[in-house]
Amino acid sequence: MLRDDRWALTCPRFESVRCPVSPCPGMSDPGACSHLAALVAWRKMSPEEQVGRLGSSRPTIDPAVRDAVNACPSRGPVLPISLQDDCGCRGKELSECREGRGTIAGRVTLRDCLACKGER
Repeated sequence: MLRDDRWALTCPRFESVRCPVSPCPGMSDPGACSHLAALVAWRKMSPEEQVGRLGSSRPTIDPAVRDAVNACPSRGPVLPISLQDDCGCRGKELSECREGRGTIAGRVTLRDCLACKGER
């Protein structure tokens, strides 16, 4: 159950973090606390600092490859959270692949699709 921020618990591991739920998920998964601490630190940065931290811009995607991925009849919907490798925060959201491609057959990232269509 989410709690009002006024009543949020102060994290015992990171002073600047307030736990959004009770009981604290960091008690069973310390990674939750470090993730929340990283978010707090990111939000405290100015937009200029954030842009500087992001580094170089992402490589552009060839429009023909992008269109081929979007039109691919084998590409299915985004898989439910129970079939994802992680929470999706790392940019590795998995979609269904009816051709059975991917590290786990049938589960592909956008990068997998771009590589597949870029080969052809």
